[in-house]
Amino acid sequence: MSHLAGLVKDNTGYDYPSLLAGSEGTLAVVTQARLRLIPRLRDTVTALVGLGDLQEVHALARQAVREVPGLVSAEFFTRVGLDILVAHAGLVPPLPVPAQAYLLLEASGPGALDDLADVIGDRQAAVGESAADRGRLWSYWERHPEAAGFLGVPVKLDVSVPAAQWVRLASEAAAVVTEVDKGADVITFGHV
Repeated sequence: MSHLAGLVKDNTGYDYPSLLAGSEGTLAVVTQARLRLIPRLRDTVTALVGLGDLQEVHALARQAVREVPGLVSAEFFTRVGLDILVAHAGLVPPLPVPAQAYLLLEASGPGALDDLADVIGDRQAAVGESAADRGRLWSYWERHPEAAGFLGVPVKLDVSVPAAQWVRLASEAAAVVTEVDKGADVITFGHV
């Protein structure tokens, strides 16, 4: 069996690497492995941008991919999850004016701050350069899994779709779920 071709990150099907690693050599022998080394991030900057909807998130993320050479991450979440975290986890809203959708961008290297500033433009954003400020901005996205737990027993799904379809999935999922369960709260967040 070979798992070296295709996508570098592939969360479809069985997780063979974990299965084999957990078997301590009783199920298979690894004869080849792919190793990818990345340089240590330097001069890292994190920005959290408030936007009107997920289409704007997608458009700004695509722009960042094209125009920010040191871009290392692009994540999204919506106001629904943020409002729950503010109400139940004690987080302070990240921006003065609430937005419907948020894009978390992180870039590294010389000029990362200027590159992100150029892409963000005059949009409402919070920017962090220190480890503490960056950690605070990341917490808005990283704490989303616990948001559902504040409302009751959560049903969590981790799905993947082609990059061109994530906005459609994230925008339409809530309507489909609430059609089946009128009392459901749908918290949408993920990787762009």
